[in-house]
Amino acid sequence: ASPLGEEGSSAAQMALKAVSPPCLWEPLLLDRIHAQLERLAAVLPAPCLASLQASFPRVQRLCLFNDVLFQLQTLYPLGTLARLLQKGRLEETVALFFARELIRLLMVLIRVGLAHGRITAEHLLVRTAEVSEWSSRFQADGSGGWGARGLALCGFSRAVDLT
Repeated sequence: ASPLGEEGSSAAQMALKAVSPPCLWEPLLLDRIHAQLERLAAVLPAPCLASLQASFPRVQRLCLFNDVLFQLQTLYPLGTLARLLQKGRLEETVALFFARELIRLLMVLIRVGLAHGRITAEHLLVRTAEVSEWSSRFQADGSGGWGARGLALCGFSRAVDLT
């Protein structure tokens, strides 16, 4: 068992986020998104589902105080898209891939009945993972290693419930 009590988790893979003033809205919405994705498991190919699940931070632990909320959640070591853009220009094919990823994330939010409220490059995290199989040709279903790379959406504090 891991130090966090969950298989596959470790302190090196987690980020600690402090929210002040405390608000449970973001963890609630992230939980709702993941619950909806679980319901889609029967109709989505496994690589596609895994890619979508990795595209929204998973809150593992919460610690609520009067003046602050601490969230232990998924870490995206490459940081934000804004940080990547500050380092230089993106090739057109990479920009197209990220645009496709953003549209895919927006489609999930529409299905769940949410509007993010503030999509910026600061709220788009670059995600990547080691893969044993890598295809140089893009696979929309996430196979060939493509599901391990993309964007993750965070910063749901201004999100609106449309249901």
